[in-house]
Amino acid sequence: GTIKRTDSGTDLPVSLIRRYLCDAWIRHVGLDANGVPLAVGRAYRTATEGQRSALAVIYETCACCDTPFVDCEIHHIIPWEINGLTDLANLIPLCSTHHHKVHEGGWSIQLQADRTLRLYAPDGQLWETFPLPSKTLIQIRRKARRRKQLVSTTSGPPDQRRRLHK
Repeated sequence: GTIKRTDSGTDLPVSLIRRYLCDAWIRHVGLDANGVPLAVGRAYRTATEGQRSALAVIYETCACCDTPFVDCEIHHIIPWEINGLTDLANLIPLCSTHHHKVHEGGWSIQLQADRTLRLYAPDGQLWETFPLPSKTLIQIRRKARRRKQLVSTTSGPPDQRRRLHK
């Protein structure tokens, strides 16, 4: 069959690649436009730094209260233990209080397609609904750019750091 070139420049026939794939472990990692991993499936249990950054842009606080994002833990909606994916669509920030309610208190949560969160009491009754913080896409993109700029301006030796102007 057709010859395919590897990243190292080695040419391999397709038949050999197919044979290698029979015994291969394949890891799917979804990347954003800048190469930041956002969808890692079952490859990792904990959220990647890119996923945490993306969630910080979407949520400034716990998905259920006003606890700052920096004090939150990243929670799998469908638990990792029962094949939940470590993908943005399955992750939310929860403060310690809400995280304990879900894990130890018998509460459950559902995340809708629009990222509206529904919190259910242990008896199954809908307790509260939390819509996605009302931000426009433009606001989310601006915040993402500011975070990226802040990271690039605060790294390196002090004499090489640029100042952010308001």
